[in-house]
Amino acid sequence: MESITKKLKQYILCGSKENVIYDRQEIKQIIEESGMKFGTDYKESHFAGTLSALVKKGDLKSVERGKYMLAVGENRKKNLEEIVNEDLKIAESIHSCMEGKDIGLIKKLVEESVQKECNYLKEVMSEMQLSFNKMEKRDFGNMIQIKELIEYLEDFRLS
Repeated sequence: MESITKKLKQYILCGSKENVIYDRQEIKQIIEESGMKFGTDYKESHFAGTLSALVKKGDLKSVERGKYMLAVGENRKKNLEEIVNEDLKIAESIHSCMEGKDIGLIKKLVEESVQKECNYLKEVMSEMQLSFNKMEKRDFGNMIQIKELIEYLEDFRLS
């Protein structure tokens, strides 16, 4: 069972648009459109804690007191930079292994890299929650492609 905070995070992130500033009431409206009612399904403490957690994680940016905007572009850029740096470290390890011709270690490093990419995609997908009423045709295609990629990466093994 998903926690209230996790649901609130999903609804806020999926319902918000980039480059739009929202006040607290507008964010509550986004949550209500997703199916949760303030006072019934969640309390002010849930709401405030969720906003705080999203700002700390870098998914929301506090523009001024009580006003927020989606910071997905910046957060995703940071995540991608971390992945690229990890991949560079792996590439350096592979290069040094090739000098010693340790093929077993090279295979292991490549498989670990693929697994990390797969885990990242799963994390991104688990945070997504889209309303079927609001989805465009290409969104369905993109979701199917990502799901197929995850399945492929899960089964990836070097022979």
